[in-house]
Amino acid sequence: MIDWLKEDGNLGNTELRKKLKESHKVDVTYRKVYLGKQLAMDKIYGPWGKSFDNLYRFKAQIEESSPRFFVVIDHPPSTIKQGLIGSFLL
Repeated sequence: MIDWLKEDGNLGNTELRKKLKESHKVDVTYRKVYLGKQLAMDKIYGPWGKSFDNLYRFKAQIEESSPRFFVVIDHPPSTIKQGLIGSFLL
């Protein structure tokens, strides 16, 4: 599965399930494919949480080494945080 995901990281769970059935002649549940894909992606790219934390370290390094550059990390805010902040402001 790791090789398939390295080749095409956008493979969905259904496609991976079909590939496993064709190549290994086993019928794997969708949930096991999902969990296996998560493990494979962690092995390839590292855990998601660490990758996200490293993004801010990368930003700091770029801004420190090149003061003329301004780095903006553009991502939607978490809905949980919005809900918590909104409830405290009311």
